[in-house]
Amino acid sequence: MPSPPAPAPGPQPAPATRNPSQPTGDDALAREMHLSVKALLDPVPMSRKVLQGLAAVERALAIDGMEGLDWLPQALLEKAGTELRSLPLPAGNTALPQLLSLMGLVVATRIARHNPAAAQHAQNEFLSSFLCEDKLVVSEASHTDFVQLSLDEKPPTKD
Repeated sequence: MPSPPAPAPGPQPAPATRNPSQPTGDDALAREMHLSVKALLDPVPMSRKVLQGLAAVERALAIDGMEGLDWLPQALLEKAGTELRSLPLPAGNTALPQLLSLMGLVVATRIARHNPAAAQHAQNEFLSSFLCEDKLVVSEASHTDFVQLSLDEKPPTKD
């Protein structure tokens, strides 16, 4: 049986790549994450100036998709995670908790390369039980608000 022909000298054709017009699952998820962060930041003027870490993640997802997170510095990912955890997430949005988890995974992977013992601590830092719809929201009230509420409240009556 004859052997297969040797490749022709000179430049070889590039291997087959996926059609960019047909997004993969990661592309679709990255787009959903980008649009969710955008929807979170758009309604508030100057939010991108205040939440610079989250704004950088938004840009990275828009430009490079999931790979964009790999290009961001670890400190910026940590800052973006802190910023995202501080915001009230829209009910029913699954992309933002997934983004938070993914950023934690990227940070933990980087730490594990340099310090395996610290990797578990970094991953746990990004875990939160507050990513559910029935979370408790606590806000502070002024002394005046407290007094007003106590005056408005009727004392219990004996029956």
